[in-house]
Amino acid sequence: MSLKNKKLLFSSLFILTAIIIASCTLIGSDRPTIINDEFRIQVDSVQFSSGIYNFRDTVVLKFFGKIGSDSCYKLSHFQVYKEGNTVELALWGKKDASSGNCLTGNVDLSGQHYRVFPVQTGFLDVTIRQPDGTTIKTGIRIY
Repeated sequence: MSLKNKKLLFSSLFILTAIIIASCTLIGSDRPTIINDEFRIQVDSVQFSSGIYNFRDTVVLKFFGKIGSDSCYKLSHFQVYKEGNTVELALWGKKDASSGNCLTGNVDLSGQHYRVFPVQTGFLDVTIRQPDGTTIKTGIRIY
């Protein structure tokens, strides 16, 4: 390959690369910012469903607190560690602004629930892990 052909090939690749990079920037510039970062939700309180719990009953935990400040925030998942009658939970939220239509207003947990199945009689210990490293500790007797 001659020097002239190498220069022509290099110049063509350079121009093609510049066009591709410029077009990617232009294509994405009119789209809304998409944030898919997950975050730990601050739980204000947790309640147990009413009743007396017997061994192997389903215990329903209800959570209250703010998830986010617009309609694009939602509960993503529960992170759970269980051993015997000890349960540790962290609630994770997510913001998805891909629709670009996020209505202003708080989104709350509003009693979002998680079911626990005690494996023995005694005390069911529940720990909720908060974003700042603190915890909410609660529990209920299992007969």
